[in-house]
Amino acid sequence: MLAHEGAPALSPASVARRAGVDKALVYRYFGSFDGLLKAYVEGSLSWPTLADVAGDADALLALPFGARCALIMRRYAAALRARPDTVAILAAELLERTPFHAALEQRREQFGAALFQLAKDAPPGVDVEALATLMTGAIHYLLIRARQVEVFNGIHLASDAGWSRIESALDAALSGALTRAPASARRPRARAVKSAGPAD
Repeated sequence: MLAHEGAPALSPASVARRAGVDKALVYRYFGSFDGLLKAYVEGSLSWPTLADVAGDADALLALPFGARCALIMRRYAAALRARPDTVAILAAELLERTPFHAALEQRREQFGAALFQLAKDAPPGVDVEALATLMTGAIHYLLIRARQVEVFNGIHLASDAGWSRIESALDAALSGALTRAPASARRPRARAVKSAGPAD
């Protein structure tokens, strides 16, 4: 219902009707309608879990920083592709904003904060939050676009082959960029000093 009718359509009666059950079951199993919504927000249906994206944390931390970030983004894209309803909700959020969407947003921010714990050893000068925002924003845009547009820049967004190309580009961009020292951390080049002429 979130994906196709939007948050304003949610109610105990409408959800029970869609599920084919009596609405009394909502209260029996979740205590209240808010309890049902809370269970959805906190569950793996609404958003990928840390295990989906981080996997074995020790093995992940053993990777070079750039390769680690690339693997996280690859897994993140795959986890969202496996949740088309979540992508539909992301698309709907561009048009509407409700308290329920705010709760979903808080859940995602908690997820991001947990992932950032795996990036405490970032090279000097790397803004991990900004880098993650850029990459995840691109992934969200492409997944949302794929709901309406099949091909973008010659890449078939709904196909595994198309996403394999995107993931390879993520690998190249992150692994390459993060193995070089960022500009702010590089040693400044010596400036040529023009010798002064003889004094008058």
